[in-house]
Amino acid sequence: MKKYLLRAIEMYTICTDKTDVWHNGRFLEEWADEEIVRELKLCFAHYDKEDMISALKSTYELFGRLAKKVAGHCGYPYPDEADIYTSEYLRQNLFSAT
Repeated sequence: MKKYLLRAIEMYTICTDKTDVWHNGRFLEEWADEEIVRELKLCFAHYDKEDMISALKSTYELFGRLAKKVAGHCGYPYPDEADIYTSEYLRQNLFSAT
């Protein structure tokens, strides 16, 4: 999942800032938006259930926000129905467990 999040961060940065991004996220803290870097820290977990669920939620929310902005910028429709289904599934099966 993290490689898709990285790709979303790269695409968002290219679309919004016209900034050159480095291969495989190298020096991400230098070219990515400060808010994204701050939120990204919440997307990685220690080895316990609650922390993993929290990291998954942070990853899901950051990816969704960036993907919606990139889709809008590029003129692509965002798959809202799939996002609603996924959100509901995660809420019922994981997020309510914390």
